[in-house]
Amino acid sequence: MPKISQYTAVTTPADTDELVVNQGGVTKKITMGKLADYVGSKPFTSATDPATDAAATAAIVNAYSGTIITTTKAANSQTLAAPTAITAGKIFIVVNDDTSTHSIPFVANSVTFTLTPGEGQCFIWDGSAWGPTDLGITDIPVKVTQGGTGASTLTDHGVLLGSGTDPVTPLTPLAAGELLVGVGSADPHALAAGAATEILVGGGAGDPVWTAATGSGAPVRATSPTLVTPALGTPASGDLKNCSVATEANKGVTVYSGTTKALAGTDTASAMTPADTKAVLTKNVIKSGSAILTADECTGMAITIYGQTDDVTLTLPTAFAGGSFRVQVSADLAKYIRITPNGSEIQSFDGIDLNAGYYVYLSAATKGAMIQYVAIKTGASSWQWCALTITGQWYAQV
Repeated sequence: MPKISQYTAVTTPADTDELVVNQGGVTKKITMGKLADYVGSKPFTSATDPATDAAATAAIVNAYSGTIITTTKAANSQTLAAPTAITAGKIFIVVNDDTSTHSIPFVANSVTFTLTPGEGQCFIWDGSAWGPTDLGITDIPVKVTQGGTGASTLTDHGVLLGSGTDPVTPLTPLAAGELLVGVGSADPHALAAGAATEILVGGGAGDPVWTAATGSGAPVRATSPTLVTPALGTPASGDLKNCSVATEANKGVTVYSGTTKALAGTDTASAMTPADTKAVLTKNVIKSGSAILTADECTGMAITIYGQTDDVTLTLPTAFAGGSFRVQVSADLAKYIRITPNGSEIQSFDGIDLNAGYYVYLSAATKGAMIQYVAIKTGASSWQWCALTITGQWYAQV
C-alpha cells in the first residue's frame, strides 16, 4: 500500500470528494461537503440586490458558510432555507456589506432580522430549525440595555450623565474652577468658580454658596487655632488671662491677680483723676499698726486701717511710675494716723508741696476718712507723691 506522500495532491477540492475517517473504531468515508458542514469552513458567496429569497436558498446553504449581500436600493426580503443535510450543527452567516445603502429583512424560523449596513447575523441549524447566535447587540452604537452607551460620540472632557435606558448624556465640559452640584431627582449642574477671597459654605438642600472671607492664610478651626494679628472688633465675651501683659509699646487692658500689680512703662499722655483712681482700686490690704509700705501695696491698692489700738505711721516707698493707692479708716479712735514720705522726699497735699520729710495726718482716726495718693512725673526719671483728700479732716505737718 503506497504512503500518503506518494499520492497526488488535490488542487481544487469539491464537496463530493471523499475522505476516510474512523468513527468508533469503524472505518468510514465522509465527503468534503459534509465535513465542511461540521467545521464551518466552506467559503462565502455574495450577491448584489438579490431577488426575494434568492440569497439564502437551500443550494446556497448547502454549498457555503454564508453570504455577503450588497444593496443599492430597497432590499427584498430573504428567507433562510433549510439545509438538505438536516444533521444539527450547520452554521450560516449573513452579512449586509458596509457599502450597502439599505437594510435587509432576513427571515429565519419565521423571525425577521433587520440587518443594517455593516451588520451581520449568525444562524445555527439545530436539526429542525434555524436559530440566531449573537451577543445580543442589535444596534450600533450599542444600546445601554446591551452594555453600551447608546451614543455615537462623547463630548471631549464632558462628564457622562446616566439617563436610564436612554443613551448617556455628555455634560458641557466644566470651566476652570467649576464644581458639579447634585440636585436630587434632577440632573446635576455646574456651580461657577468662586473668587480667591471666597470660601464655600453649605447651602443645605440648595446649592452651596461662595461667601466672602476676611483676612488671609489658613482656615481657622475650632480647636487651638493660631491667629496672626486678627482684628477682633468688639467681642461679646472673652477670657484674657493668658494674654501677654501690657507694656509701654503694647498698651491695653491689664488684669491684676492677688496683691502684685507691676505696671510696665509710662504714659504721660494720659491723666488719672481721683475719681478714676477710686474706680480701679479693687484690691485691699489691712493695716492695724505702723508699717513701711511696699511698692506693691502702693500700686492700685486700698489700704484699710482696721484693728488700730495705737498711733499709726505709714511710711511711703520712694515715688515711682504707676504708683497709686488709697488709705481709708474703718473706725473712730483717739489716736493719730500719719503718712510720711521716704526720708527727705517731698510730698504734695491737696496741690501744695510740703517741706522735705513732712507728713500728712489725721489727728484722730475717723471712720470713713479717706485720702488718695498718686505718683506724678516731675523729671526725666523722678516722681512725686501727691495726696488728695477724699473725705475727713486730713492735715499737713507745719
